Amino acid sequence: MARYGTETTLPPRRVLHMARAFFGPSGEVGLDLTKDALSEIGFAGGGGGVEVSARPRPNDPRRTDVTILSREFDHFAERFLGILSDAESSPSVFTRIAQVFKRKTD
Repeated sequence: MARYGTETTLPPRRVLHMARAFFGPSGEVGLDLTKDALSEIGFAGGGGGVEVSARPRPNDPRRTDVTILSREFDHFAERFLGILSDAESSPSVFTRIAQVFKRKTD
């Protein structure tokens, strides 16, 4: 079992939603959903599993602590960390919508 951890400015619910979209039955990895709680989500299949927890940092609620426990899916856990990093650095949906409307008014 491997444990991965990171922190992000993404909210916990978004991290868990992204984990479901990546690891879940209709996602890239296609694992079965085994746990779906407020601050963690779990998946299993193919002789292993993945659990992702996302909690606001106690001393800085604008940051989220993310922990991933992986059994036999380390490669995908590492890829998910990259996806989180990419999502954090890309503009939000609201920023992109504002940019579209700004272009139309120019």
